[in-house]
Amino acid sequence: CLGWSDLPWLAILLWTTLSGAAVAMVMAFIGQRRERERTQLLRQMERVSKLNAMGELAAGMAHELNQPLTAVLANTQAAARLLRETPPDMDAAQPAMQRAAEQARRAAEVLARLRQTVGQPDAPLVIVPVDLGEAARKALFLIEPECQALGVVSASEGALAVFALADAVALEQVLHNLLDNALTALAKV
Repeated sequence: CLGWSDLPWLAILLWTTLSGAAVAMVMAFIGQRRERERTQLLRQMERVSKLNAMGELAAGMAHELNQPLTAVLANTQAAARLLRETPPDMDAAQPAMQRAAEQARRAAEVLARLRQTVGQPDAPLVIVPVDLGEAARKALFLIEPECQALGVVSASEGALAVFALADAVALEQVLHNLLDNALTALAKV
């Protein structure tokens, strides 16, 4: 009969240690492989997220620039038509050119704001007192062609002067988007 002292304790200890080390190495290898796969997936997700953000930015830029550029085009075409008349109607052409210049400045402000957002996302907004009535008139002016096409008559005259602390360009963009969405919904009715 074998007793406890007859067992190969050294071999058992060595075998157990080697087996444990082998299992630990295999588990570490599997863990490293999983971590590499996880890192690769996170990088892919980050790339996709950046591409989505760039796509959203491009769509936002197109959306925000479309209205002022359309207004610039309409006003310059109207001014050109007025100047081709015999005799040229200078009194009507000058306000059209002034509105075109205002909309070109607005487009430049939108671009500057987008550039700032991309270049310095944590930069503070320029908060100033903004006349809400004037901001509404500017937004209504931008969507005037769409209003006419749908037979919508807008009125902003006689409103009290109300001021709010806001970023003027951002406020105009919000008002324009709200009015544009309302017209889009109205067009479907």
